[in-house]
Amino acid sequence: MAEEWDEFSTARTRTEFRYKGMPAGTFYGDVAPTEPGIYQYMPFRSFGHYAMGRAVEAGERPVCAYESPAGTVSFEVTDRHRDGRLDLDNFTFPSGT
Repeated sequence: MAEEWDEFSTARTRTEFRYKGMPAGTFYGDVAPTEPGIYQYMPFRSFGHYAMGRAVEAGERPVCAYESPAGTVSFEVTDRHRDGRLDLDNFTFPSGT
């Protein structure tokens, strides 16, 4: 018997990020971004993702965040690509990490 796919348990293994406290998307892979670069992500159909995108389009650098075992990690989104990638910069980590 084939194993059933459970979108909810799968989502918990990915790194979901928020913009202004609202869900915006999730990064692909097992490791969350921790340094400046371009990262593949899956956008959520949410107001958080919409607002983040509008901020980028307006020339702003929206600050997003995700939860790590050590605490909240925040970063700036400097650009958004149509192929599902984000340019990230200026990471801030919990003190002591």
